[in-house]
Amino acid sequence: MTDLPPHCPPPTPPEIPRHATDLIFVGGTFDPPHFGHTRLPVEARSAVNLDSAWLIYVPAAQNPLKDSLPRAGDANRLAMLELAIEPVLQSAIWDDELARARFSGGPSYTVDSLRRLRTCLSRPLNLRLLLGSDQALSFHRWRDPREILELARPIVMLRGADALSFLSSMKQNLFWSESELGIWEESIVPISRSNISSTRVRDLLRSARGKETPELAESLSPAVLDYIRRNHLYRC
Repeated sequence: MTDLPPHCPPPTPPEIPRHATDLIFVGGTFDPPHFGHTRLPVEARSAVNLDSAWLIYVPAAQNPLKDSLPRAGDANRLAMLELAIEPVLQSAIWDDELARARFSGGPSYTVDSLRRLRTCLSRPLNLRLLLGSDQALSFHRWRDPREILELARPIVMLRGADALSFLSSMKQNLFWSESELGIWEESIVPISRSNISSTRVRDLLRSARGKETPELAESLSPAVLDYIRRNHLYRC
């Protein structure tokens, strides 16, 4: 059962067309959203032969596995994410985690979001959950991880490590059953390596002090970078 308070508003469904049959849930703090957030999900979508699927970006109010809050506020992160995904075909933003955090406070739990997403969709859809391999390795620490697997089958983006090493690491925590390990194995998709991270981007923004640098240009879209500078985010 969800721990959300009874006065939490009902979910509003994401804006997707009636003909959509597949959704890929892309969660994160997007603080700020960078090219890894836009290019890798598209690559993963193609790798699992779901090119017609819609990418549903779900910004978190607070990651429960991190002590710190996002550096940029909700409104700024939403605005940057809108700019970042504008070129991404078949993509939309669902701000349910931000909306309910205004009532309940505290961290965002993916299982709550998936439950609410299932209830507000007008018809049954194939729902997938996009994860990095590092997230998958700590997935047993998430709230109700087995229910999440029932609500949305994962897509695990494997960067750098090989599949055998990843599966060996998954087995070592002794949490997953053989059948569940089979689900994880079937969910692996190899993707391009990327060294972009929001932490690295924030460091670059602080050190660049408003100057153009090649690494920033390779990490952020011009529209997002311009927004950051105009609004003096991350002490840029």
